[in-house]
Amino acid sequence: MKAEPSLEVRQTAVCLIVVAVALIVVGVVSDTLGRHIVQVVPAVLAVGLVLRWPATGAWAAVGVFLVWLAVMAAIWAYLLGLSEIVSGTYTNFEVFLTIVIAGCSAHGAQRGVQAGRGLKLWGVAVALVGGLGVQAGVLALSIEVFG
Repeated sequence: MKAEPSLEVRQTAVCLIVVAVALIVVGVVSDTLGRHIVQVVPAVLAVGLVLRWPATGAWAAVGVFLVWLAVMAAIWAYLLGLSEIVSGTYTNFEVFLTIVIAGCSAHGAQRGVQAGRGLKLWGVAVALVGGLGVQAGVLALSIEVFG
């Protein structure tokens, strides 16, 4: 019989799911559903990884979460008039969703680090950079393709 995933693993997976659902909701309310469906693919894949190979998947999830934290920070910097890395018009509901995404990303990253304890440094580096790279690449591709 397979052991039950640890609390850290389960929380990492739940945070990935909440981030993905919140991004899909953003896509619905902003009429950019296609772009957001593409953008959540790495988070969905990371759920599978973290449940199958907890330590490695957790570090990949941390990479995904860090990308979304950076994106949410860029949006907030824009809304506060501090930066123009991103632009656009954001409804109050979309701003609320940025808080949900950032909160789940921060909590998920913290729990992912805990779930990934014990993985050798090279494994941490490969999984973390892999998660970061795949999420950042998919994000860039979705913007290129969907505008």
